[in-house]
Amino acid sequence: MIYSQTFSTDLLHTLKKEDVSYMLSLHYLSALSISRYLKKDDEFILITDTKGKELIGDAFPYTKVVNALDDYPYIRPFKMSAYKLYSVELFKNKDFVHFDNDVYLFKPIPTFEDTLVQSNEGYFVRYIYCNKIKHFDYILPEYTKDMRNNYNPGVFGFTKDSIVREEYFNTFLEYSHKNIRKYAAMSEGLQKEFFLLNFQDVYLVLEEALLHYLCEKNKVPVTEVIPDKYENHPGVWGVFYKKKYRDINWDDIIEISHHSWRKHEYCHLVSQKNDKNTHVQEVMLEIYKENKNTVNTFLEWI
Repeated sequence: MIYSQTFSTDLLHTLKKEDVSYMLSLHYLSALSISRYLKKDDEFILITDTKGKELIGDAFPYTKVVNALDDYPYIRPFKMSAYKLYSVELFKNKDFVHFDNDVYLFKPIPTFEDTLVQSNEGYFVRYIYCNKIKHFDYILPEYTKDMRNNYNPGVFGFTKDSIVREEYFNTFLEYSHKNIRKYAAMSEGLQKEFFLLNFQDVYLVLEEALLHYLCEKNKVPVTEVIPDKYENHPGVWGVFYKKKYRDINWDDIIEISHHSWRKHEYCHLVSQKNDKNTHVQEVMLEIYKENKNTVNTFLEWI
């Protein structure tokens, strides 16, 4: 099995030096937590570019670092998160799993027959689509209106003979490119600014809702790292009223998504730098306690 992560430096110039150091620290602890669960014949590969390879150096616990993003053969995406789907093509004909750089494992990933995801996020995509994205002039598949659920790809993986992986990747690229070309052709102004500002929601539909839609359409067996995430919390994304979802239960969402990490033995921070709660520190300390010497060496290096 190939375990992988992606680190693109395309947008690092927009970050302050301390933000880059913070991001690298979270990334390092993520890689460290994942590396604990490698089996004998597993590989742990970082997909990056030349600058990323220089920043990472030899400090991270990868078995291989490849600068494949230097020769990325497609139109460069607007958001760094979209680069991770390139792993589908890079590991063609191989079983692989990809982890976001702010994902922390405290147990082995489950075995899977075709497709692995972090979790089913319920109807979050409908909340985003109806409340915001449908009011913008993005180009999306005509069946977007039929998408009802989405899979969180904090972790995603495919077997080499997966039913859905090729269609998923090709469809993502098709609509990513259509929207990037549309943006490039737009006249300067507020419409163009807002088009780009909310573009992450396009990737949310194309990464998360598209995967759920195709898996459901093709009756693909999907394995979740956190199964039945919202089973005991129906209606967390609100009630559809006057063409919008209202009364979102943020308390339950935050509790399930972030503060239940010990129960799940898994954490996906998702930009929690300014969170007033303590779960970020708890997760970091848990990894530190088990890897003091390694982490101290890294801190000296960074």
